[in-house]
Amino acid sequence: MNLNTKDYFQFFIETVSFDEVFEFVIQAKKHYPYLLEGVQIESFCKKISSLATFVTVRNESDKLIGLIAFYMNNSNFLYITLACVLKEYQGKKLFKKMFFLLETKAKCQNYPLVQLEVNKTNEKVKALYEHSGFIQILEKDESLIMQKKINICEVSEYRGGGYIKLS
Repeated sequence: MNLNTKDYFQFFIETVSFDEVFEFVIQAKKHYPYLLEGVQIESFCKKISSLATFVTVRNESDKLIGLIAFYMNNSNFLYITLACVLKEYQGKKLFKKMFFLLETKAKCQNYPLVQLEVNKTNEKVKALYEHSGFIQILEKDESLIMQKKINICEVSEYRGGGYIKLS
């Protein structure tokens, strides 16, 4: 796919159906075989589609091209369980814009921290999160727990999407 500056993307905070999550994960695994390695994909997709909230990015055809799935079931932190942008849409700063919406949601809901787990050997993803302000707080056998402090301040509730022209 040839992307250019005339491409439009729409961002949302929403719920996503099992079918759409499953299709997205299967498509993402074609380029990222390590994604959810050792996880039963169908069960995982059922769980997050029913329990998680999503920051999504969609193309002009409303196709899901990126997502951050997160839980808000702990009052101390918001937990990211999955974050991915399809390979053909990378390099457009879509993750950065999705993460901005996630931080806005965290601020609006008074969550002081965002946490996630990343594979120890995935240096590229670890560096991406460090660049976004995450620090390592715990090391496990095969993964790292990373955390970012959110500065709680008065913000307006983000209420949906809108087309954003990327230049």
